[in-house]
Amino acid sequence: MSSKVYYSDASGVQIASINQIFTNGGTPTDPSPITLTVTDPSFVTTTYTVPNAAIVKNSTGNYTANIPITSDGLWAYAWVVTGTLDQNVFPGTFTSFPDTPQNWYTSLQEMKSRFTLTDTTDDFELVAAIEATSADIEQFTGRFFYQTAAGTVRTYRNDNIYDVDIDDVVSISQFATSTAGQGVYDTVWNSTQYQLQTTFHKYNQAAKGEL
Repeated sequence: MSSKVYYSDASGVQIASINQIFTNGGTPTDPSPITLTVTDPSFVTTTYTVPNAAIVKNSTGNYTANIPITSDGLWAYAWVVTGTLDQNVFPGTFTSFPDTPQNWYTSLQEMKSRFTLTDTTDDFELVAAIEATSADIEQFTGRFFYQTAAGTVRTYRNDNIYDVDIDDVVSISQFATSTAGQGVYDTVWNSTQYQLQTTFHKYNQAAKGEL
C-alpha cells in the first residue's frame, strides 16, 4: 500500500482527491445528505455538502472530493452521512509538503537513486524522511542553507564596538544601529563604513570557495 504525495500551493492549484465508498450490507449505496468537513493545518474548517462542485459522484455510493491544498502540514477530514449504512462517519488525514524544494537538502529522485528504487510505492515515506532530516540538520547546526526572501529584518546585539556576529547573508540593503540601545535604529551606516567578514580577517565573500 502506498500514499500519494501532496504539495501545498497558496493559489490552490494543487488538489487532494479524497475518495469514499458508502455501503449498506456491503452494497454501494447513495446516502443523503452527504457532508464532508475538511480542517487545514491552521485549524480552518471548510464544510462541503452534496451537491457541491468540489465533490464528484463516480458511481452509486462512490464519491471523490477534490480539495485545494493551500498550505503544508497535516490535514484532517470527515465524511458524515445519515441513513441505514454500514458506517456513518469516515474520518481520515493526509499530509501536504511545501512546494519549495530548496528548503530540502536532497531530492526525492536522488534518494530513490541512492536506494535503487524505481517504483512509487514508498514516495510518501521518502518525502517525509527528507523533510524530517532537513529539519534535523537545521536544528543540529543552528542554521539553514537556503536563501530567504528579500526584505527580512534581523536584529543583533554586538559584544564590542568593533564586531557584530551575524547569520549568513547574501547581501545587505541597510545597516543601522541604535545609539541609545532602546530599539530605535537612528544611525544608518553606508557601505563604506563597515565591512563583511566571512571568517576572521577574511573579507572576500568567496574566501571559502563559495559564491
